[in-house]
Amino acid sequence: MRELVRLREPDVMVEPDGKYQFAGVYCFGRGVFRSQFRTGVEFAYRRLTRLKAGNFVYPKLMAWEGALGVVPAECDGCVVSTEFPVLR
Repeated sequence: MRELVRLREPDVMVEPDGKYQFAGVYCFGRGVFRSQFRTGVEFAYRRLTRLKAGNFVYPKLMAWEGALGVVPAECDGCVVSTEFPVLR
């Protein structure tokens, strides 16, 4: 697997007054979607991962529901928390 994909490390340092466009992942393999904007004071994560089109992402907590997807162009630049492993 290491030859096929690489885990991306979180690459965004959260600023309290920063505004972040989050992405979400639908259940049952229906893909990735643009979610809400949130400011850094609205969540506890200190780092986020910025998505790039073509990345593979899934939430650790809902993976059993088939929540997974390849990041589409419209979600390029969105962020996810560290609860979402991102693979390139």
